Amino acid sequence: MPRRLLFATLAVGLAAGTLGCSKDGDVFIQNRTGDELSGSIDNRGFGLTDFGNIELSIKVGSSFLFFGPEEKDVILEGESCTLFPFSRTVRIRANARTEVEILPDATCIVFENESEWRVTDIFMRTEGETDWGKSIIAAPLPERSTIRRRFSVEQYEFLLVDECQDSTYVEGDSLYTGRILFVRHRGEPFCDTGP
Repeated sequence: MPRRLLFATLAVGLAAGTLGCSKDGDVFIQNRTGDELSGSIDNRGFGLTDFGNIELSIKVGSSFLFFGPEEKDVILEGESCTLFPFSRTVRIRANARTEVEILPDATCIVFENESEWRVTDIFMRTEGETDWGKSIIAAPLPERSTIRRRFSVEQYEFLLVDECQDSTYVEGDSLYTGRILFVRHRGEPFCDTGP
């Protein structure tokens, strides 16, 4: 009797090793945000350039003979300058390829200060409003520097003010480029900013 029990145990072990397997599914992620994207899926981080993509294998589960999970829900998270932070569920199926296309939901504006003066304030309003409200920057934007800001997809107007109180106004169609350039050189006109 012990011999039969040993044989049965070995047979089940061999069957599990031979007939049992891991089930994987593939996920193909495409970045269509127009900007670099950083994210994670199933707690695995990734970074994608604009129009970049990545294919990952995700373990759906283990099966024995024909029994086991056929799909698994995983969390996909990420953000870019043209995409507000998101978290969504993606269903991965065993032995299949799931494609996910990530599209922008925001406008990314790059403010470039190419002047020789600090930009002290950047005011914003939606087109048609009369009040500028508070500055959208907490600290001055130094000379020859750049910042990026994300906005919902609407038409905006911006007013950039430098330390000499000179200003640049940008509206409507100018924003489709996604860049606002502030250029002013020291001598146009002279400004005394103090000691």
